[in-house]
Amino acid sequence: MHIGLFLKDFLPLSIYLAGLLSAALALGGNTRWALMMVTFLIPLRNIVERVQQYPGGTQFIDILLASSIVGWFAHSGSKHKKLFEKSSLNLISIVLVVFLLISVLLGGYYLYGRFLIDPHDPRVQD
Repeated sequence: MHIGLFLKDFLPLSIYLAGLLSAALALGGNTRWALMMVTFLIPLRNIVERVQQYPGGTQFIDILLASSIVGWFAHSGSKHKKLFEKSSLNLISIVLVVFLLISVLLGGYYLYGRFLIDPHDPRVQD
């Protein structure tokens, strides 16, 4: 019983600190850890809500994504690498993004009667 209470209080803080470390690593060019943390946290809304009590916690996922993007651009520019390299995942990623965009647009049409992405719509908020 006491271990559960300990984890309930300790886990959000440890995830927050690991996220800050991942964001710092991402700004240095190692974006893998920040993206893995985002992938882990997106389906776990209850954990993300517990992290929101810490400074910058309300924008925790956004901070991780922004640091990954900035680190990706800075690292590819400093090493004179291509921004996009050939990969088998490129086509799958593009298809997934288009599918999700169409899903949000169709959902807006079914819910509100118009094809619109509204930033105040809870389906597109963090």
